[in-house]
Amino acid sequence: TPLEIWREIKEACKLVSEELAKMARKVETKEEIKAVAYAAYADEKMAETIADLVEQGGKYGRIRVEEGWGRETEVTIKPGMVAPLKVPSDDFLNTKDLEFQVEGLPVLVCDSKLDTETDILKIVNVFTACGQAGEDGLVVIASNYGLPAINTIKLSNVKNVRNWMDKGAVGKPFIIHLLKAPSYTPEEMKDLAIYLGAKMFSPGRDDKLELATLSDLGRADEIKVAKHGGGDVIGGRGTEEARIER
Repeated sequence: TPLEIWREIKEACKLVSEELAKMARKVETKEEIKAVAYAAYADEKMAETIADLVEQGGKYGRIRVEEGWGRETEVTIKPGMVAPLKVPSDDFLNTKDLEFQVEGLPVLVCDSKLDTETDILKIVNVFTACGQAGEDGLVVIASNYGLPAINTIKLSNVKNVRNWMDKGAVGKPFIIHLLKAPSYTPEEMKDLAIYLGAKMFSPGRDDKLELATLSDLGRADEIKVAKHGGGDVIGGRGTEEARIER
């Protein structure tokens, strides 16, 4: 039966994982890291660069390799934060690799679930203010979303694109991007808000989303989230003083 097949597959996966764990060995030294990098890229210089970056960034650092047109290798080191973010719907994936990626957009942070169309209407003023300020869009990070709220934003984005096309498709259409962090506690969401330089709106403190203004929004150089969850927030605009105080 399908259930028996599923159980056998699960058991086989468990056995394979156990065998791989027995065969695995830790990669700790710089030379070992360099050897792994060389196996991946078959380039001595790239392997050396990656080993140096791992040494600088530590085991919790992230390294991203991007192809370019030049012959020289450029290295940029930026502070960042790993966050368990997810898209609430595949419709919010916006790259050819089916990932979510935005750069420099304002961010609204809320530690509650935005469930209905009414919840979305509470932040219409922020949408309007961002558009009038010349922003290309807005990122909303909440603990989760209900289907009515998601559909309301999707419909709004479709209307914005149509209006943009009707006006000659100059610049970019205003797009609202939704991200969720269902595994975050309110305190962890607060950490994210501080890193972004945003106010965290919380029903527990009787914060009113309808009173949110541009000054309550945070920002990051880049937010990137994989299709199945897990992302990086790079270059948050929160102040060092706020982080130390936190």
